[in-house]
Amino acid sequence: MVLALVTCERSFLKLAVRCAMLRPRQQQALRATQHFANSTNYLINTEHGDIVDVESTPAHRTAKVESTRTMIDRAEEQFDIKPEHLIGDTAYGTTPMLAWILEEKDIEPTCAVWDKTERNNDSFSSSDFRWNEEAEEYRCPAGNALRSEW
Repeated sequence: MVLALVTCERSFLKLAVRCAMLRPRQQQALRATQHFANSTNYLINTEHGDIVDVESTPAHRTAKVESTRTMIDRAEEQFDIKPEHLIGDTAYGTTPMLAWILEEKDIEPTCAVWDKTERNNDSFSSSDFRWNEEAEEYRCPAGNALRSEW
């Protein structure tokens, strides 16, 4: 079975309730901060076009990717569906997600890998780092050790 991951993002603007105790400037500030968005994430059987599962999340990449774990686990538990193949966009092409899909779930992924090796901004690209054999760590051009956790 081949499953696809589809996300529909929605953006809403909550209208601030006018309150006699708020000054006009406070009302404007409240309205400006009342913006929020959500995503509806779908797990779809591509052979039949069936929606296997749905998970609503805040509209950011981490929540979208985490919802995939929830939907795949739930489809296995509730319907005994274990996909052989999973289709998704670059949000699913991160190392932790690919490791989970391949190693823990034994699912073949089809998604673009999120390649951040060459940078267009002022940050260092992966080719800028050098391996320090003696310390067994990578060093940035400024000489600082590369850390995976801060």
